[in-house]
Amino acid sequence: MDDFPQDLILLLSVDIVGSAEFKANRVSRGERADWVMAFESFYEQIPLILELERKHQHLMGHLDLWKSIGDQLVFLMRPSSAAQLEAECLSFLRGLRTASERMSQRWGFELHGVAWAFVEGGENVTFRFHRAQLGEGIGFDLIGPDVDLGFRLVSLAPTGTVLAPLSLWSLIPQSRIALRLIGESELKGISLTPYPLLQMVELES
Repeated sequence: MDDFPQDLILLLSVDIVGSAEFKANRVSRGERADWVMAFESFYEQIPLILELERKHQHLMGHLDLWKSIGDQLVFLMRPSSAAQLEAECLSFLRGLRTASERMSQRWGFELHGVAWAFVEGGENVTFRFHRAQLGEGIGFDLIGPDVDLGFRLVSLAPTGTVLAPLSLWSLIPQSRIALRLIGESELKGISLTPYPLLQMVELES
């Protein structure tokens, strides 16, 4: 794809399925709730599993953790080509499946996720701010309709799978993964309604 957009941002979100119910049903061990240890494992293991899968795909660089929102981790990557975008999505899909299986076996909860991409700028605004109080230099936040879309989709992803928005349809070559329609839903704040739900599926080599 010669017209691959510049300044493309890829967001990859991993979310715990039924986290509120999971926390309510876990028993306490001494002074620490059991679910706290489970969440610590989630925070520690997910980045490692995703990075290991990226190494298997021979991807350069590393994923940046953009946000940690309770039971959801959102990673950020800036792919420079359609091939890299597809490879990052395939790596994420494989990594999420592995992580979901491990979390299920160890703690009894599973995962689902969303991969979505958009060009920085336009209707999406990047706010940059100083985090001097944290000693971490410059930070940033992303706000806009394209950003919101992924957060609307994540709760609708079937267990162990990754959903993607329509925008990825034209960006990914779909030589290694396919986007398959599994349903549709009304999404708050999204003008296209009902919105198609596209599941990321790995193609057989």
